[in-house]
Amino acid sequence: MKSTAVFIFLCTLSGCAIYQAHPLALTPSWPEGVSRLAVNPSKMPFPELATHKFDPSDGLDITEIAMIAVVNNPGLKLARDDLGIAQAQAFAAGLLPDPQISFAPQFPQNGIPGENVTAFDLGLNYNISALIMRSSRIGASKADTRKTDLALLWQEWQVVGQARLLFVRIKKEQTLLGILEENRKVAARRYSREKAALG
Repeated sequence: MKSTAVFIFLCTLSGCAIYQAHPLALTPSWPEGVSRLAVNPSKMPFPELATHKFDPSDGLDITEIAMIAVVNNPGLKLARDDLGIAQAQAFAAGLLPDPQISFAPQFPQNGIPGENVTAFDLGLNYNISALIMRSSRIGASKADTRKTDLALLWQEWQVVGQARLLFVRIKKEQTLLGILEENRKVAARRYSREKAALG
């Protein structure tokens, strides 16, 4: 009997999870290689992004960079969660109040046999004020959902604009870097010629 109890106790312990702290990553985890990035264009907030084909195998253009920024921005992920909460609250505001039934037996306490009768209290309760205020609650919840949706759309628009601005800035700086490298080579050749002529 004792060995059975020990066996059951050990089996119970084997199913328990043990917490072990792990450090959080300081940098985002990206897929290895650009070609492994995946974005669903149908979930993009703007028509020009939704109709653009996402194919990173041939390099990333300005629209594909904006699509990646919209999908992976942590602030937008939180804003989408807020929109989901607002939609759930709007759904809950439209629910009708539940009726409440109460039942309570009343047992006699005096102990006289033959004269005691057990009574029963039965009640039905319904929150009429919640029913009256339902349409105003639905309107307020829909307005709040609309406000949250527009705030998300504005944040997405800002992320798209910032991603495009950074893309153009990087392209221009790469072009400028190429020009400066060429000027440096020309200046180095001129310096070596002048040094040889001076010698």
